[in-house]
Amino acid sequence: MNREITIQHAAAVEAGGATASEVDTESTAYFATLRDNIRAANERGQIDEAIELCDQAICWAEARGISADLDLAYCNRASILVNVGRGLEVASSLRRILLSSVDARNCFLASYNLSRFHDSEREAKRALFYARQSLEYAKRSENQEFLAGSYNQVGVLQVAESYFAEACESYESALELAAEDNVTRATMLANLGYCRVVVGDHREGFRRLFASLRLVRLRGLWSWAMLPHLALSYAYLEIGKLRPAHRHAASALPLAEKAGHRESIMNSLYLLGEATKLLGDELAAYEHYQRLQRDFYPDKAFIPDFLMVTDCRKLVNLMA
Repeated sequence: MNREITIQHAAAVEAGGATASEVDTESTAYFATLRDNIRAANERGQIDEAIELCDQAICWAEARGISADLDLAYCNRASILVNVGRGLEVASSLRRILLSSVDARNCFLASYNLSRFHDSEREAKRALFYARQSLEYAKRSENQEFLAGSYNQVGVLQVAESYFAEACESYESALELAAEDNVTRATMLANLGYCRVVVGDHREGFRRLFASLRLVRLRGLWSWAMLPHLALSYAYLEIGKLRPAHRHAASALPLAEKAGHRESIMNSLYLLGEATKLLGDELAAYEHYQRLQRDFYPDKAFIPDFLMVTDCRKLVNLMA
């Protein structure tokens, strides 16, 4: 799974804040409505619609020569593209914003998404560098949601290095600052729940993971249920409850496929194969592993046989 979201995190699409430029009220309201619609489309998983709305926002800001709004529109678009693995397309524009902008909000969004991009590229030092920058800009902006996002991103990077106890602390800090009912909070709950399970605190882990799942269901944001489903599958495997482990992995797979999320598809197949194997259906398990090998490791024909005699839980880090 993408560590963002990672997580990979729900996209950092900034929906608040008024433009400082002296434009007419109707135009300002139009731009604010675009931002709200971008966020709503992204939360629904309607990525193409969200990107189209971002392009409209960019055109609006360019036509009016409002640099802060233009940077914000570029950051919103970049956030969505980083989420779907297209961060390379926008990395240079994010760096430009960091070098030229004096707006703490836009500098936060640029550095935060650069951290997520370099994280997805497995460039840990660069990811941490930009994560620390984002934390500083979040403090300057005095925006609690930004601070929560920065702490969450630091936790994601700690998980990538298998510092799970430290990541729990970062996620707890993020949750203290996060809004009560949005998709970002649901992602943080899932991140924390997974880490709690890994460190052996199963009861607290399950509590956090089910809270995450309830929140995305309550908001009707089914596409964001992928992460808690995957983490719950792993958690149930950890305590030997195979049927719910299988059920949650089977629920995660179509969500990952619909999102086109490569790492989540892989993790779904790993967990689904493991649960199926332990339930005694070796033929079905082998088919899951064959698909994993065919789609992701075409030059490694030994993988299905290897996975049939391996504990796949040891191969899965859902935030890596």
